[in-house]
Amino acid sequence: MKRIDSRVSRLVESGAAAHQRSLFLVVGDGAERRVPSLYALLKRVMVERLKVLWCYETKLEVSSSRAKRTRMLERLRRSGQLDEDELTVTAEFFATADITYLHYRDSSRALGTTVHMLIYQDFTSLTPNVLGQTLECVKGGGLVVFLLNNLHSLDELHGAAMRYHSKFANLQTRVTTTDAIANRFVGRFVKLLAYLPRCLVIDDSFTVLPLTQKIKDLMTSLELTDEGREDRDRRFREFRKHQERTTSALHSAFISRCATLDQARLVVQFFDLLDKLAHTRATKTAKLNPDADMVGPGDQRATNAESGSEPKRKRTLRSDDVITKEEVPESSHDSSSDRREDDSVGVDAGTEFLKSCNIHSSTIPICSLIASRGRGKSAALGLLIAILFTREYNNVLISAPAPSNIQTVFEFCIVGLQLLEYREGVDYVVERTGTKAADPIVKIQTRRAVKQMAAYIDPHSLADFCSEVERSTSAIVSFVDAIIIDECAAIPLEVVRRIVEHIEASVLCIISSTCHGYEASGRALSLKLLHSLERNGAARGQPLVKLTLEEPIRYSQDDCLERWGNQLLCLDPTRTLLSPVKEGVDDAEVAPVFPKPETCTLYKVSKDALFSGLPQTELFLQAIWGIFSASHYKNSPNDLILLADNPLHDVFVLCPPITDTSRLPPILCACQVASEGFLRTSVVRNALQHQQRHEGDMISWIVAQHYQQPSFAELGGVRIVRIATSSTYMRGGYGSYVLSQLGRFYRGELYNAIEVGRIDERLRARALQEAEATGKRVEEVLAALRGRVPALLQKLSVVKPSPIAWIGVGFGVTLDLLQFWRRNGFAPVYIRQDVNPTTGEHTVLMLRGVREEGLRLERFTDAFRRRLMHLLRYNLSRLPLEVAFRLLWPENTVTLKEVTDPGAVKALIEPEDVGRIKAFVSHQLDFLAIRDLIPPLAELVFSRRVGPLSLGHVAARLLLGIGLMGMEQKALLQELSLVSDDAFNQADALLCRALELVIPCLEGTMTT
Repeated sequence: MKRIDSRVSRLVESGAAAHQRSLFLVVGDGAERRVPSLYALLKRVMVERLKVLWCYETKLEVSSSRAKRTRMLERLRRSGQLDEDELTVTAEFFATADITYLHYRDSSRALGTTVHMLIYQDFTSLTPNVLGQTLECVKGGGLVVFLLNNLHSLDELHGAAMRYHSKFANLQTRVTTTDAIANRFVGRFVKLLAYLPRCLVIDDSFTVLPLTQKIKDLMTSLELTDEGREDRDRRFREFRKHQERTTSALHSAFISRCATLDQARLVVQFFDLLDKLAHTRATKTAKLNPDADMVGPGDQRATNAESGSEPKRKRTLRSDDVITKEEVPESSHDSSSDRREDDSVGVDAGTEFLKSCNIHSSTIPICSLIASRGRGKSAALGLLIAILFTREYNNVLISAPAPSNIQTVFEFCIVGLQLLEYREGVDYVVERTGTKAADPIVKIQTRRAVKQMAAYIDPHSLADFCSEVERSTSAIVSFVDAIIIDECAAIPLEVVRRIVEHIEASVLCIISSTCHGYEASGRALSLKLLHSLERNGAARGQPLVKLTLEEPIRYSQDDCLERWGNQLLCLDPTRTLLSPVKEGVDDAEVAPVFPKPETCTLYKVSKDALFSGLPQTELFLQAIWGIFSASHYKNSPNDLILLADNPLHDVFVLCPPITDTSRLPPILCACQVASEGFLRTSVVRNALQHQQRHEGDMISWIVAQHYQQPSFAELGGVRIVRIATSSTYMRGGYGSYVLSQLGRFYRGELYNAIEVGRIDERLRARALQEAEATGKRVEEVLAALRGRVPALLQKLSVVKPSPIAWIGVGFGVTLDLLQFWRRNGFAPVYIRQDVNPTTGEHTVLMLRGVREEGLRLERFTDAFRRRLMHLLRYNLSRLPLEVAFRLLWPENTVTLKEVTDPGAVKALIEPEDVGRIKAFVSHQLDFLAIRDLIPPLAELVFSRRVGPLSLGHVAARLLLGIGLMGMEQKALLQELSLVSDDAFNQADALLCRALELVIPCLEGTMTT
């Protein structure tokens, strides 16, 4: 058997002792044959049966079939590639390890699982998404192994063709294909390994390859113990003992199922919160009915237990008796001086928590639980549901994007029921989506004295049930006691708002989400939804209780592999291997308070520098991605490789005036753009004939296909993928300024050829000096200078833009976004008729012309307006009224300067119809008598066929809502916030005034 370097075994042993994970990269043709030896080292320090997750893409290097595997090992033994000892180790590996083989396309199945060893095969097929989904599954002390077959050094990775690059196929359909795909993401992957202390690169003969100086010093630099973990374990033990002395057996039982001190504290806080709510309810009931006995939460269950046939026990899990602070003997409080202040988190901490909640007897707070991935949030929610059952919250609804997202919640709800001595099939039943045991759980129902239920419900259905429109006819909301919304950051924000804002005051609501990690869109949640709930809740006296979990479940709190993964995938800029940065603010310099946009500078960021893996550029990248993550609904790690390697994607940043050139400036606003168009005519025409659409170039293909205009795809354009302002500098006009500067840049107004020439002259002079000093050729030195890492920030005056015809954007339409893009000169040209299943919004494409020649934008905007007017009665009828108006009209009011088109009017309106309109205006007819004329009148107005005319804010929307959207008057008035008793009369008066203005335009056409 090949001798194993002592640094390999030391890395494994120290990782197990410190509860930290370690990473191995194995290069060479026989890389997979080193896995059993690494497993054997890990098995020495971990006594439990080890779970192995083997991820692959093409085919397994080692067959999962025992017979095939045996024949393969025998061939290797006969060929001398495996000796007897290695054969024994390999056989033991497959005999004792619990191995799961997972294809990369099924990597989402790894979410929520825990393994001891993770193996990545087929490195070139690996994507950032797969890394994000699987990397955090490894337990503390475990191993992450990358098998780099057919490679003999890490340098060869820089030239490897990644399979993800096949998504950039649109490069081949362009007229010019000079842009080459870069391999920046893999290059950065390799360079970031230098910051990872628990990493070794070995070949297939177990020779350690030098990566950094840290590897040479590995024998002395690794800690063998995790002192922080020992301290946390001690505090956790003391906390449990304290709870056993001061609370009931029920509290202690649930705390015993907690994996961390954070989870245990959360359970105690939740017990105290429910007890406080029950106490305030009972107090309120007693005031309303002084003769009634006050019964606390759970007392009825305790009374039943005492009066029943079962003998009364001193401490029973079926009793909900809770020792309050007044009942705790003073001697039970530990006041030793050597104990930390935060260790005594018993009843006192619960009391302080309740004080911070500011709970009033008339309201039930909204609870938010925010945690990074791997902190045990779902497990805690499952235990909380069982606790709710003990407090007679009999009907609990659980909502999430899909049932698969809350399986851990249901599993730990069952754990909680088992703590209460419930038996499956007798005391509770489990319902699944199918008949198989692996099918997702959707409902748990108990069968004791009182039937209790915890069931999954789709977020959109729950929002409909909670809304005012459906509440009167909904049988669900009437009996719900608690609602839990898990992974709510992955649910459309408007849907969550509809649920939370319409929940009855007597219903307990808990919202939770993952704020960091692969499933991380919770940062946007914390900035937007929670801020809104806190503000609105304070206005109506309903507090927001914020709960968090910080300590990881699977590994040490200071696990360096988690920090490396956060660094590589930009998952959490506050927990990385390098210095943490605050969102939107560089660690080196702070911007003036809201500098004027005109004093700021827009830079193009060099992607070669941004993804170089250098410390300062890493901080800048984390700051950019932090702004994107906080401002956008859903972000994926794959977005990183798209930006890094695709030559058609670029990023711009707006920075304040730079006062110190030695420090990176803060970022006020960041914008990612993608070059589109320049497609070959033959490719476009052939695709349109066969109703096909190629990857990429979203706006070019959609507009060309929607309007059957192949020539549009031949024009060059730029799509704004995302634009976001730092939360520190919101509402400062920076986003609009970035868009105006981008327009000037692409029109060529900022490019300075003289400055570019001067820079080139200075570079050549420097190359000449170095060539004379070294004796090399000038061209060789010049190429070397240009090949160095460029400046991170490039002035737009030295960057030559592509000759594009338009700038566009696509987004899920909301009123705020639509108004923002309208203000910046963009006009809608396309709206998707069905909603996005994730966001619940219609996708809109908007364009702004860059150059006069080559693009007649009006033909697309006019056609869009005509189509939209007809679609508003059908697929788009559920658009909010104001959104529909802003799509049709750029201004707030309707002002028409055009002369009336007689032909258009006569095609829709007859002379006697004008008489009816006059009779309505003079109050001789009611509204129903002219209801049929409102649609053609609205069509004439919004298609600009009548004029001159000017309609006010409400009148224009009345005409749109009734005429084009077919809205009922009551619903229309609600959208216009006309809810007074005189609202109908106001609406009639405004409509009369609008029609009175239209009559002269119509009469002029009837006389011609």
